[in-house]
Amino acid sequence: MKSRNYIKYILPVLFLVALVILILFSGGIIGPLSRPGKSVRADFLDVGKGDCILIRTDSYTMMIDTGYKDTFDKVDAFLKKEKIDRIDTLVITHFDKDHAGGAASLLSKYDVGEIYSPDFESVKDTYDAYRAAVNSSGIPEYRMQPGEGLGFEKDGLDFVLEAPQIVYVPDEKNDNDMSLMLRMDNKNESWLFLGDIEKPGIKYFLNDSALCQMDYGHSYTLVKMPRHGGVEDNTDKLLDHVQRFSQGSVLAVITDSVADKADGEVIDELKSHRFDYLSSSEDGDISVKGNGTGELKILKASSLE
Repeated sequence: MKSRNYIKYILPVLFLVALVILILFSGGIIGPLSRPGKSVRADFLDVGKGDCILIRTDSYTMMIDTGYKDTFDKVDAFLKKEKIDRIDTLVITHFDKDHAGGAASLLSKYDVGEIYSPDFESVKDTYDAYRAAVNSSGIPEYRMQPGEGLGFEKDGLDFVLEAPQIVYVPDEKNDNDMSLMLRMDNKNESWLFLGDIEKPGIKYFLNDSALCQMDYGHSYTLVKMPRHGGVEDNTDKLLDHVQRFSQGSVLAVITDSVADKADGEVIDELKSHRFDYLSSSEDGDISVKGNGTGELKILKASSLE
């Protein structure tokens, strides 16, 4: 009889504890859901088959990758046109020339507050130029270890960065799977940026990533497709996951080129998942605005003009 009374009183307590934990980790009290949404803009610059993405609010600017060395003039012109003279946070997802090629030029011409990069010594030629530029700049750089994740808040936006727990093997040229992965949370919407991860990186994201395990309580509205729209055996599983954690329409952005377009199978998968999508090859520069409500506004895309 006493044991039954014990259960009678302990079950409500356990339920309340579980509820509090759920609310806390879903952002209901201390996370993005408790704050008003911010007006935020993402510009996906058309640098060919490469990445240079700007995320900005009224008082904060992040750049994810810098494109090629040869396309920095376009990046420079865009920054000047937009009157941007400081990059608060630079994220280098990995050291391939289409992602880090413009870093040395950027660091020499612009005020950069901090840098996040994966901690491995790439055999790619771009790495030496990047490392020399960072070392001479004196800009603080956080080199993320494999499997390491961190979160930070900037001007009302919550960011989570993670380096996949993958061993770098130079002979296998698995630089892509070393890409830093990033999620940005803005009240009722989450934007996901996956660098160039391939099958092993996607598998890690889905099965082991803390970034992925924290998806409860968030709703994806935008995903930057990995590897410029290249198809993998588990691309469909990645899209299944994004769809599962979305409460409305999802916009996929593909940073491909006219000469090397996204794989047709990826386009078919996006259509079958009923995702909207834009691509650099068809739309050139792409600009998207969000305000935390879950509804995105496309500011620029040539196919819609």
